[in-house]
Amino acid sequence: MVKYREYSRELTPKELENLKKRYSNHLKSAHGGFLTDKQRKRLLGMKKKEQGTPDSDFWWRIRESTHDAIIDMKMICDIANEKELQEIFGTKQIKKQPNDKYPITEVLSSLLPSMLSEEILNERVNQTKRAIENAKIDLSHNKDRPDEVKRLSDWIKNWEPILREQINELPDEVKKLKEQEWRKIILEDVLVEILIWYFYSGIFKTNKEKEMIFDMIDQITVASSGIKRYELKKDMTKMDIVKFR
Repeated sequence: MVKYREYSRELTPKELENLKKRYSNHLKSAHGGFLTDKQRKRLLGMKKKEQGTPDSDFWWRIRESTHDAIIDMKMICDIANEKELQEIFGTKQIKKQPNDKYPITEVLSSLLPSMLSEEILNERVNQTKRAIENAKIDLSHNKDRPDEVKRLSDWIKNWEPILREQINELPDEVKKLKEQEWRKIILEDVLVEILIWYFYSGIFKTNKEKEMIFDMIDQITVASSGIKRYELKKDMTKMDIVKFR
């Protein structure tokens, strides 16, 4: 594994190579941006750190410049007209590919937490265990069939090291999932803002449709944070979503 101390995630050589390919065009064509060319290359492992600039200083600069860049983006959103905003956020990088994502969509998608869970990881290990145990049972019942004995023995021999690897890696994988808990809070915030927009936008007009949207908000917030944050208020003429204090 390629390890950048405590500041970067661990990347396999293949993962790092894929990142270099993904951002190769950006490295060639970038004009400005809040990262310097040297910082981009250092992040991708294409440039050694400068003498006298330890990882802690490098990542402090990355954090501070990123914080400022996010506020700058918000300021642009508050000031620029629709034509300029569409040019910045609503233009795809590769116009010839209609399925290509918008850059802002890719940024938000990269912050999504893993789709795995501790239960899924444990079940994966248990499934491998059960498969090996079943193969051993089948092996004991087919001792008079040499071809089947060889097939099952080879299969078990191949999968037992995989099981050991899964068991050894499980604690680190669970730890990584727990480290991503903060991402769920961001995801909840974004989803709620989007669903509230749909609630009031007029796209969904019937009370039943609006109740469905509120139910989604309620279920997401309760499932994500364990707290009921919103209630639905109705009267004879309108429906409102109210946030608890």
